[in-house]
Formats: sequence, C-alpha cells, structure tokens
Amino acid sequence: MMVKNKRQNGIIIPMKLKGSEILEDLFDEISEEDSVKKNININDELLINCSHELKTPLNIIYGAAQMIEISTQDFRDDNLVNYVNFIKNNCFRLTKYINHILDLTTIESGEYKLNLERVNLVEVVEYVVQNIAPKIKKMGLNILFDTNVEEKYVTIDSELFGKSILNIISNAVKFSKLKGNILVKFTDNKTNIEITITDNGIGIDTKYLEKIFNRFGQADKSLSRGSEGSGIGLELAKAIVELHGGKVSVESKLNEGSISVKIPLDNKDMIHSLYKNDNAKVIDYDTINQLVHIEFSDIINIS
Repeated sequence: MMVKNKRQNGIIIPMKLKGSEILEDLFDEISEEDSVKKNININDELLINCSHELKTPLNIIYGAAQMIEISTQDFRDDNLVNYVNFIKNNCFRLTKYINHILDLTTIESGEYKLNLERVNLVEVVEYVVQNIAPKIKKMGLNILFDTNVEEKYVTIDSELFGKSILNIISNAVKFSKLKGNILVKFTDNKTNIEITITDNGIGIDTKYLEKIFNRFGQADKSLSRGSEGSGIGLELAKAIVELHGGKVSVESKLNEGSISVKIPLDNKDMIHSLYKNDNAKVIDYDTINQLVHIEFSDIINIS
C-alpha cells in the first residue's frame, strides 16, 4: 500500500508501509474466503431446490410404472416386466441421490430434527443384514452378522441411523471381490456401542482413507466392482453418526477394509442403554425394506 509523506522542505515522497500491505493482503484473503463460502451456500441452495423439483416428476414416473404393473397383471409379458422393473429401480436410484443431498445439507445446516425413539438396535441391524443377504448373494457375496448381546435398547433416530449403516454396507459391497465375505459385528462395550463392517475386498490405499468421507469423493473408481454412485453416501453416514454424538473411523490393509461406528452410551440427551419395557417402539420393518430398496438400488437390480 502506498501513502504520501511530506518532508519539512515541502517535498512529497511516496512511502511504502509493510504493515499496511499485510493488512491489505489479509483483507483480500478474507474477501476470497467469504466469496468461496458464498458460492458453496449458493451451490447447496441450488442442489436443494433442484432436488425438491425433481421429486414431483419422479413420483409421477414411479406412479405410472406401478399403474402399468397393475394393469398388466392378467397377462405375462417378460419384456414388459423387465422394463417396468428397470423404470422402478432407476426411480429408486434417483430417490436415493435426492434424499442423500437433502439429508446431508439439512444436517450440515444444523436444521435436522432427530425423530428419537427407543428400539432394540441389535434387531434393527440384524434385520438389515438379513434383508440384504439374499440380494447380494446373487452377486456372489456373503454377509454375516455377529453380536455379543441379544438386545440393546437405545434412544435413536432408527430410520436415519439405518441409512448410515446401509450406506457403509453398500460401500463394502461395491468394493468386495467375487465370493467375498462381509462381516457386520455389533459390540456392546458398556460405555459405547460399536458396529464394525469389515470386508475382504481390495482394501484402500492409506492416502485415500480420509478422502472417502469427502463429498463426491471416491477412492479409485477403477477398483470398484463397476458400480457407480454419487460419492456422497459415506459422508452422509459420517454426518448421521456424528449427529447422534458418535464417531466413524476407517482402517484398511491389503485385501481387507473396515469402517467402525461408535455411539457413546453416556450421552444422556441423545442415546441410552435401557432394558426392554412396554414403552419400546416396535421396529418398522416396512420402512427398513424400503430403505434397503433405495440404498442398494445403484448396485442391485430390485425386482
């Protein structure tokens, strides 16, 4: 920054102040940071608006597919059945991406309101695994569930938390080798609940470990089973777990990778370890079935 300095003889000379130059650079950096934040907010708002606008035509397309399915029940046309299933499956895929964007942006804005309810989380996770098992078996994969407790009643948003577990399992499926095994382990550590999803797939290079939780970030598309995704699933899973006061961690080595979810049991405002009682909510299996259809629609053909 240039300023003018007047000598006693009346001659004015330019004078460069280093401190002022630093302040000027600082102001430039702040302005640039504000501009970046503004652009991110604009992009998020655009994504939200587009997502909402896509829901209406998507519902119409899915409704039309259902009407075709109902109206053709009296005669069997394999080609027509395949086309209808193709339409429905892609409707699920779009629904998944729309829901991911809306959920993540709402959570990040701090406006998401948890629908807390007391459920047996062991039963929820086990049912998710059982529901997925026959579907991924067709892909040449096996999934197993292991737990050190039969019951663990917690206060949690079961639908939202179910999405996080499904997204992590979905990631394991995408990167598993043919005839691979996926282990979902539920552990009651007394002070926290830990759910670990381990696969004996390709593993992830250490330089990609943190990247997998970034929005639209994927470790290496060439290493997957050829399945495409938005790259937003694991970031959403992490955001959901953190919203419940928990943490997500990832470990990987050659031919093995695991993602662990830990939820503290001493967070009394969010989640509690309770014995079964009459106030416990009955698990909504229909909702879980629908979540499985939606969350796995980009890697499993739903019929």
